[in-house]
Amino acid sequence: MSNAVSRRPSPVLGAQPAGVADILKAVLRLPLTLLDLMIDWQQRSEERAAITELSPHQRRDIGLSQEDLLEMAAKLRWTRSL
Repeated sequence: MSNAVSRRPSPVLGAQPAGVADILKAVLRLPLTLLDLMIDWQQRSEERAAITELSPHQRRDIGLSQEDLLEMAAKLRWTRSL
């Protein structure tokens, strides 16, 4: 038997277990993810508001009726399809 003392390497800053590192990355990304989501919602809302202002000629050009446009404008911000 050996008298050598087995030592674990000292923890190095940033050398967390993979699970902790992944959780930390996700937590740090959360504010940007939420900001991106809110920007998408705002853009959809603005696009839907703009589409209701199309003239009858423009509506016919894109193949939508007034009812179609009003239905799109009434959708909630987080609804993806236009």
